[in-house]
Amino acid sequence: MESSESLLTEFEGKHPFRERQARRWWQHWVVSIILLTVYSILLILTGANFWGSNKGDDVCEVRCWKLGEQRKRLIAGKPSAPAREAVKFHQVRFDGSLGLRSRYTGEPREETESSWGRLFQHYNIRFTAEEMRRMNRSALELRNGGGFYGQLSAYHHLHCLKMLRRVVWHDRYNVSIVEMRHHADHCIEDIRQSLMCHADLSVVTFDWLPRRRKPWPDFRVDQTCVDWEALDQWAAKRSFSIFDQKTLVHPQLGISFPEVDGKIVVEERDMAPVWPADGDGG
Repeated sequence: MESSESLLTEFEGKHPFRERQARRWWQHWVVSIILLTVYSILLILTGANFWGSNKGDDVCEVRCWKLGEQRKRLIAGKPSAPAREAVKFHQVRFDGSLGLRSRYTGEPREETESSWGRLFQHYNIRFTAEEMRRMNRSALELRNGGGFYGQLSAYHHLHCLKMLRRVVWHDRYNVSIVEMRHHADHCIEDIRQSLMCHADLSVVTFDWLPRRRKPWPDFRVDQTCVDWEALDQWAAKRSFSIFDQKTLVHPQLGISFPEVDGKIVVEERDMAPVWPADGDGG
């Protein structure tokens, strides 16, 4: 459901084959960095929330580092995070090596599109009145089942990465950077703030290669990661469709995304990429 955008025009020289090879290498580099970024966000962001609970403090003292008095005071004052109850950890080796291919990277194809789409099936979820009180937050009340509308920030970060991925592969998605520049800047700033707030302290090392003068980075890093499947299953039990014509209804203006002649009406000012379709997303 993302709006169309286009990137900067690709440089064309006298050696088209070399240029295509260089361009492909550049795209793999960007996609690899994006992949490493999303894993870091999911690990640190959810882990930080988990450590805010008493159980999290115990885990942190044993497996991470001893919290200073100032950090303990900050954590004690943090709003409640309902998803903490779903958090589980497991050991993972990150591999952001250049040229690495996974089901989330490389040229757009059926595997990548379905893999990214599945990440957003449970983007929109319900929160109870008690949870809103504990978080000291307010939100619109949902019809058709009740509760209050919210999203886990982890899904929004993923949405931003998916949008930037579409910009990288602009020629395959037929998107225009001119129309999406404002939204892209929002996503870049959103990810920057999250990464700097929850700084990943793992270490990337460098080695010498026999035929390369400059040091070469080793992006393989061991991490203790949040079990994404467990977190996503927690969200699944609370998820709802924003297009079901029953749940999102403005008190005065009516259905947020009305269906007309079998099609959902999404106006340009609605910023379509913010409202991922069920199972498609970001």
